Order: sequence, then structure tokens, then C-alpha cells
Amino acid sequence: MACVALLLSLAGPGAQARKKAEAEPATQGRETYSVLFTVQIDRDHNSIARVRWDLSGIDEIGYMRLKLEGDRYRSFSGTGSFERRGEELVWTPRAPYAHLAYSVSIDHRRAEGKGFDSYASEDWILTRTDDLFPDVTVDLRREIEPNPEARARLAFKLPEGWRALSPLPFEKKSGAFIVEMPQKYFDRPWGWLLLGRVAVSSATIEGCRVTVGTVPGVKLKPERVLRLVRGALPIMRRLFRTVPPKILIVSGPDPMWRGGLSGESSFFLHGDRPLRTPDKTSPVLHELFHVLAPFRPAPDGHWVTEGLAEYYSLEIQRRLGRLTPEGFARGLSRLRQYGRWNVDITKAHDLAVTNNSAPLLMYALDEKVRSLTKGERSLDDAVVYLASQGGRVATADFLRALNRTAGKNLAEFFTRHVFRGKPPPDLEPIAAASSRKSAKR
Repeated sequence: MACVALLLSLAGPGAQARKKAEAEPATQGRETYSVLFTVQIDRDHNSIARVRWDLSGIDEIGYMRLKLEGDRYRSFSGTGSFERRGEELVWTPRAPYAHLAYSVSIDHRRAEGKGFDSYASEDWILTRTDDLFPDVTVDLRREIEPNPEARARLAFKLPEGWRALSPLPFEKKSGAFIVEMPQKYFDRPWGWLLLGRVAVSSATIEGCRVTVGTVPGVKLKPERVLRLVRGALPIMRRLFRTVPPKILIVSGPDPMWRGGLSGESSFFLHGDRPLRTPDKTSPVLHELFHVLAPFRPAPDGHWVTEGLAEYYSLEIQRRLGRLTPEGFARGLSRLRQYGRWNVDITKAHDLAVTNNSAPLLMYALDEKVRSLTKGERSLDDAVVYLASQGGRVATADFLRALNRTAGKNLAEFFTRHVFRGKPPPDLEPIAAASSRKSAKR
């Protein structure tokens, strides 16, 4: 299930005004109203979160439309008036002060019969912060405040001995997390969240505070994760040109989802996942790539983002000396063996394509670019360009980035190996190629 988020499209007097409001950047440093989000967990009923919003100085807010998908959200109360319209709740808070309260069921399976992507045990809770807040559209009275901006904070009331881990910056003065969303007028909490009696390990790497939070029953070793991230983060910084001030990595055992799930400046990894899988790729590096990459897939671009994340989880290990040339070659061979071929790669979203076929195509494209530029450029340069553009990446965008990098048109390669799904030719000697030096910067 896509994570439930507090995503705000700002409404004005008409559709044109709405579009303008969404496009305009918020006025930094000028806060016109405030929101305090409070999440309370009671020891005896910790599978339910009690959530409260306290709003102050909200003359510019007309009403809010909350989308109540499913039955996770219930028991709404607060100031102002409420009107239920199917799966939508319209709240008119009324200025200048207002509050909203409701409860959220924390447990949620990612897919029927599969593990949970949000779960409350007796001593810990693993969820994404924005799972605690329904989607909402806010109507702003722009005639009152043409450039509204919120001062938003997130606080917790937890059982004794519990702590809260979040990628949000913590403000000691208020005892709350600072909630900011650049380019938005209404900030909402985001990122993975770990609550409870948990173990915490942290390190500052490349100016980024990396924290690993684990709960009892996980096999993942935080010190080994931090060691791997310490080597990988400088390489990813060169690809993306920046890293966030904080990264949170959380891990839990069954019945959590037996895989990895990325979020804003954070990701979850099941406690039984190894640092390196039998196919030589790394779940930690795969999710870290997703967290740091400043682009997301367009409808036909999932093979691009997943293929890059999986390929670099292999390639970065090689650069760090964690994989021998032979180990790197075996990883590529398994990708080829277990890939799904003779299909349109842009339309197939199954793991055989995104985690096997697509990363092998990335390797083939890297070799192609290096060959055409006599080793002067590589796939890295195309990724750097994609990162500089940001936004959503479609297949056409990726081809354009590669053409720009290689100085040649690679449309024929895409026609044969991407759209028709033909496996790339045997790239021998793979072992020798894997020991090459990185392209010149």
C-alpha cells in the first residue's frame, strides 16, 4: 500500500489560483500560523495512536478535506464543524485557534497474507510517521494572507521508558521534532518512525548523522550497517551532490514486511535481511540509493530507479573492495540468469525485471558509455545529470541523459534491450571489466 501521507494541494478562489499556490515557494523565515502535532501512545492500548492537531493563528485557513481511506482513522472530534462525504471528511476549524483529535489503528499489512509495513508490538512500534495522518487538502484564504507558512512541530507522549526515533530534526527547547517541507505552505510529519524500548547506534558520516534503530529479535548488526554506509556515502554524495543532515535506518523482526521500504531520509529493513544477498547485491545500499536519489520514477520509469538502485548496490561494493572481481562477475551472472526477458522492460514491474533484468542493463549501458567515450565518462555521469534535474524520471529522460553523457544516440540499444527486452550480449571478460577504475571525474 502506498504510504498514507499528509499531502497538501493549496486551494484558492479557483483552479488557476490553486495551481499558482502550489507552484509558488513558501516565504522562508516568515511563519504566519503554527501547528503542533501530538501523538500519544498508551501502554495498555498501544496498537492505537491518539493524534491531536493544535492550530494557532489560522485566519488564512478556510477548511480542510481529509481523505479517510479504509477504516484506520476514527473517532474524530474538535473545534469548528465536520461534514462526512463518503470517504472524505470536511473540517472547518474556524479561526484563530482550533484543534482536531482522532485515533489511528497502527497495524497494517503491506499486502494480503504478507508482512506488516506498520506494526505495534508490546514494547515497540514501527511505522511511517505520515501513516498517522490522513491525506488532506487545505483551502487557503489568500485575500487574508497571500504567502502563508506554518511553524510545525511534532511531539510524542509515550509510555515510561520509551523513546522516539525520527529523521526529523529535534528541537531541545520545545522537546519536539521540527516539521518542514520545502516549497509547501502546510508542513506535515514525514519519514520512518520507531517508538519503544529500542537499541540505538549512531555515527556522523559526510556531515550526516546516520542512526540505526533496532528492536529485540533482529539479526541485523548496526555496527556493520554503519561501516557499510561509511564507505558508501561518499560515493553516493558524488552521484547526488548532496546528502541530508540526518538518515534513520530502522529494523524489526517478523511479522514485519520481509524486505526493505524506503521513506524520506529514512528506510526500513527487515531484521533477517543480510548486508549482502546470495546474488551479491546489498539491501542496505539499495534502499540507501532510493533515500538519497533526488528523483522518483514516472509510470514507465520504475525499471530505471529500481535498476539503478540494485546495480549500484553491487557496483559500490566493488569500488569499496568488498567484492572481488570474481564475486562481482558472479553477481552479474545471477542477474542475467534470473532476469525476465523478451518483454517490454518499461511496462513490467515484477522483481525478475526490476531487480534482475534492469540492473544488468545498467551494467551494459555503463560499458557502452565507457566504450564510446574511451573511458572518459560512465553511467555515473548520467546519474549525476538525472540528479541535477530532479523530479520524475521517465524512460525518455534516462535515454536523454545517456545520449548527453555518451555523445551518441543510444536509441537502438533501448529499442532492442529495453522495449523488446532482449538480454544484453555476453560482456566478456566480465571479471576483468569489474576491476577497472572509476571513470575520470
